[in-house]
Amino acid sequence: MKYLYLLLFTSLLYHSCKYQNEVPSNFNFIINDGANDSYNSEKGLFYRESLIESKFYDDDSILTKGYIIDKKEYSIKLKENDYKRVYKLYKSINFQSFPSKFEIEWDNPEIIITSPSFESSLEIYENNNCKKVIADIPNINNPIKDRKQSIKYLELYDLIWEIIKEKEEYKITPKSNMVYF
Repeated sequence: MKYLYLLLFTSLLYHSCKYQNEVPSNFNFIINDGANDSYNSEKGLFYRESLIESKFYDDDSILTKGYIIDKKEYSIKLKENDYKRVYKLYKSINFQSFPSKFEIEWDNPEIIITSPSFESSLEIYENNNCKKVIADIPNINNPIKDRKQSIKYLELYDLIWEIIKEKEEYKITPKSNMVYF
């Protein structure tokens, strides 16, 4: 009888660990670099903004040249293994416990300014829960509130972009002509 309980306990433990690492069917994310690239895993779409020249007449019928932002979408589908890599790291760093925004401790006199810098974001959906985290971190060497978690955020953020950039569909996507100073 003792062996039966041991076998039952071991079996339950095995199955609970096995299913803990399975990616839920409704797990997806939206990642944004804050500049001109973003990706929506649920739709399997990569978005890139570029500038296009525009000519228009103003109220005084004067021809004016300008630029407008053109946002294009490209299909980039992730594979099951890609989702597993993201989900495993997402769970191991406990992304749901992160603050909604990582920011620099501005009262510290030793801040490195990097130009250009953007607010990146990562929005993750799992089992009808959504967690969006914004990172306003122009340089990781700056004093950052919640530093340890911000490094973990960047690890997940970088992994997702690495997976996207490995895809052939990404490699043939036209580069943006937007320039930042």
